[in-house]
Amino acid sequence: MKPIEHCSGDASQAGFTLIELMIVVAIVGLLTAVALPSYSQYMIRAHHASAEQFLTEVAQRQEQYFLDSHSYATDLTTLGVTPSDEVATYYSVDVFVITSNPPGYQMTLTPVAGSLMDGNGRLVINNISAAVSTQ
Repeated sequence: MKPIEHCSGDASQAGFTLIELMIVVAIVGLLTAVALPSYSQYMIRAHHASAEQFLTEVAQRQEQYFLDSHSYATDLTTLGVTPSDEVATYYSVDVFVITSNPPGYQMTLTPVAGSLMDGNGRLVINNISAAVSTQ
């Protein structure tokens, strides 16, 4: 039987100690805790900007339609506009047309319940104030 040889602790031992691994896990956890909320806020701002852009485009189409037909369109199909996937995923679209004199319209994007945009308010645009407002 051969005697067991022990390493002297020099370069023949390779690998990480448990402490080193714990430090790396702590650093990764800290970076994740800092980065994730910032990323979520970035995504909310991006979706909000896409929704505002969509409402502005629809408002321009509504005004052009009004000039051509002397009434506002009651749906997006009449205007030839469809919401992008990003807008359709996070918002429901409502068009409200006033047919009395003077005619008018109001478009509302309401955040879909349970989505990232839930709780960030509705986006509204109408023929009186051609600017998007958050309610």
